[in-house]
Amino acid sequence: MAAQQAAAIAASASRQVTAAAARTTALTASVPAAPAAAPSPRYLAAHPVRSLPLVYPIGASANGTVTVEFTLSPNGAASDVVVVQSDLPGVFAREAIRAVQHGRFSTHELVKGQSARARIKLRFSAT
Repeated sequence: MAAQQAAAIAASASRQVTAAAARTTALTASVPAAPAAAPSPRYLAAHPVRSLPLVYPIGASANGTVTVEFTLSPNGAASDVVVVQSDLPGVFAREAIRAVQHGRFSTHELVKGQSARARIKLRFSAT
């Protein structure tokens, strides 16, 4: 009788493990796989060929930096200019964009003379 009880317990345990495994498989199958990480974008470090026409905004009394991203064309011009980081949002952004739009940049890093995204960090100082 003890052998029959042990066999019954073992069979029951086996069924429970099989059922639990089936539930786990079902749960795992319903979770979508994480998407492959997109390659991080590559940005050129922009280098002006002459000083940028950077003007400290009237009425501002703070110091700060603005990182600007733009498309660098083969002729050194900037287009599609956007602010990607600013210490003081709204204080220096407009002037940073204007300066980059009117600047000219080195094109030595362009691959095969093709336009590419570039970034530059501009510093504003009240002194």
